[in-house]
Amino acid sequence: MACYVSFPVGAFYCFNRPELFFEQDVIDVKRKLYPKVDPEKTAEFKNEMREIQAKQADRELQLQMQLYEKKKSGLLQHE
Repeated sequence: MACYVSFPVGAFYCFNRPELFFEQDVIDVKRKLYPKVDPEKTAEFKNEMREIQAKQADRELQLQMQLYEKKKSGLLQHE
């Protein structure tokens, strides 16, 4: 019974403490997956996103204006 209990507990202890056996591997993977934040790149990305959103809003406004003009001209012709 002690083996059945101690094996999972020991495995959990070993594999959840990377500093015991494979600290450098875990640190390298973590650095690759979660790189440090670069403020310049973040600001550049946010500016590009704002530009794209502004273009999309302009495009949507143009489409809405065209639809409005079509409906308006269609209503004037029926009167």
